[in-house]
Amino acid sequence: MFVSIDTVLASANGRLAGAGHGFFMFTKDAAKQKVLWEFMKFATGQKGQMILAKNSGYMPINILASKDPAFLDAYFRINPYHRGVVERLAITGDQFSFPSDNTVKIVQMMADQMHDVITHRIGADEALARMASQTRKLLS
Repeated sequence: MFVSIDTVLASANGRLAGAGHGFFMFTKDAAKQKVLWEFMKFATGQKGQMILAKNSGYMPINILASKDPAFLDAYFRINPYHRGVVERLAITGDQFSFPSDNTVKIVQMMADQMHDVITHRIGADEALARMASQTRKLLS
């Protein structure tokens, strides 16, 4: 059985944040499924989300909890610097991923090129040309 956290959302069109985290259940054992499902509902509910915020600093993954003013007030007392990010979740899109098995290599190469620009090892135009060339190679 495969269950993703979007099934907890009260919408058939529920979705996960592109760079977020969630739960997956991989078991055929009905008793384990029941226990795990109860845990998943708790962990993604307001109480579980507040435990996550207090102990890890992670943002809530439950979109419904993040729309509750009482939850947000308590959350922002713990993580005041998250206000700007959380308040913009409604306009956040999916995280981009290159259509290749080399996505991690491409992203790392781009980060390395940007580092070289910031540390004045190369110019921005040269870095952009390198990124374009190397990305094309890694995509083919």
